[in-house]
Amino acid sequence: MASFGKHCLALLAFLVVGTTVARAEEYRIGAQDKIQVRVVEWRGSQGTFQDWSPLAGEYTVSAQGTVAVPLAGVLQAEGTTTSDLAEAIASRLQERLGLTNKPDASVEITEYRPVFVLGSVEKPGPYPYQPGLTVLKALGLAGGFYRPQDAASLRLGRDVISADGDVQVLKPQLKRMLIRRARLKAELAGAATFELPPELKGEPDAAALFADEKEVMAQRAASQKSRLAALADMKVLFGNEAVTLDQVSAITDRQIEISKNELKGVNSLIDKGLAVASRQTSVQRSVADLESKKLEAQTNAVRARQQVNKAEHDTVDAIQDFTAKTTGELLDIEDAIKQTSAKLDQARSLLEEATVTAPALIRQRQDPAQIKVTYAIVRKSQEQTSEITVDENAEVRPGDVVRIDMRLPQPGLPSPPVTGALN
Repeated sequence: MASFGKHCLALLAFLVVGTTVARAEEYRIGAQDKIQVRVVEWRGSQGTFQDWSPLAGEYTVSAQGTVAVPLAGVLQAEGTTTSDLAEAIASRLQERLGLTNKPDASVEITEYRPVFVLGSVEKPGPYPYQPGLTVLKALGLAGGFYRPQDAASLRLGRDVISADGDVQVLKPQLKRMLIRRARLKAELAGAATFELPPELKGEPDAAALFADEKEVMAQRAASQKSRLAALADMKVLFGNEAVTLDQVSAITDRQIEISKNELKGVNSLIDKGLAVASRQTSVQRSVADLESKKLEAQTNAVRARQQVNKAEHDTVDAIQDFTAKTTGELLDIEDAIKQTSAKLDQARSLLEEATVTAPALIRQRQDPAQIKVTYAIVRKSQEQTSEITVDENAEVRPGDVVRIDMRLPQPGLPSPPVTGALN
C-alpha cells in the first residue's frame, strides 16, 4: 500500500507548517487528578511563617469529584481551579479552627488524570497526560495506527508516525532542559541573568521557554535575597540591642559607684551616732538592686550577641543550601539531557530509516486519497459530554477520550503508478 506512506508524509509536512494554538482556558480540576496541598500561617507576634506540615501532602480527587483534607474535611474539587480550591481550603480551616486570620493555602497539580486513546491504534487504553499533548502525540503514545496482521506493509507507515511523534515530544523537552541548564549554571556563578544557549538560537519556540526560565530565575533570586535581607536585619537589630545593653550596664556601674560612696558616708555617720541603721539598709538595698539590674543587662547583652552569631550562621547556611540545591538540580538536568538526547537520536534514526533508508517500500503504498483518517475528542465539561471532530494538531486535555478512525482501501485494489519523488 504505497499510498499510505505518502499520506503519512503529508501529515509530517503539515506538522512542519504548524498551526496557531488558541490560549487555553484556566485548568479545571477533575476526578483522578493528583494535587499537592500546602498550608502556612503568618504569625505576626513572632515574625515567622508556621508551616502546617500535617496537612501538606498529595491528595487524589475521588470519583465523586471531592478531596478530603485533614481538619478542613471533604471539599468539592471537580470543576474548580487550583486557586479556587486553595481559597476553599483556607476558608474552611479558618472557619473550623476559629482563626482570626485566614491561613495561606496553595494547591498544585502533580499528576493529571489520564487521557484515553481508542479506535484504529495499536495500543488503545489510558495514558498519562502531559502538558502540550496533541492528538498526534496521543497517537504516538498509543503505538501509532493499528496494523492488521495481514498487512505487513503498514509497518513502515506506523513507524513514521510513531517516530515522528517521539521526535515532536522529545524536542521541546530537550530545549527546555538546555535552557534550564544554562539558568542553573548562571545561578551557581552568581549572575543576575543568563543567555539563550547558542544551539537554540533561531528556534521558533525557544523564546517562550527562555522567558519561563528567566521568570523562575527572578523568583528564586528574589526569594533568596529576601531571606538574606531578613537575616541581615536580625543581625543589625540584635547588634544594636547588645550595644544599648552595654550602655545600660555602664550607666548602672556609675550608679553603683555613687551608691557605694553614699553607703560609706552613711556607715561613717552611723559610727558617729549621727544616722540610723534604717538609712544604711536602704542604701544597701539600692546597691543590690543596681547590681541586679547590671547583671540582667549583661545577660541580655550576651543573648543578643548569641542571636547575632546565629543570624550569621543562618546566612552562611542559606547560601550553602541554595548552592547545594542548585548543584543537585544541575547534575539531575545533565543526566536528563543525556537520556533525552539519546532517545531523540534514536527516534530520528528510526524516522530516517522509515522515510529515507527504505523509500522503495514506502513507494509501494496506495494513494493517500484512498485512506481516510478521522480524529474526534469526547470531552466532559460542566456535567455535559460532547464529541468534536478535530485534526491531528488539536490540543488534548486531561480526561479526554481521543478516538482515531482509519478507513483503509479495500484489499486487492491495484496500486497506482509512482510518477514522482517521495516528499
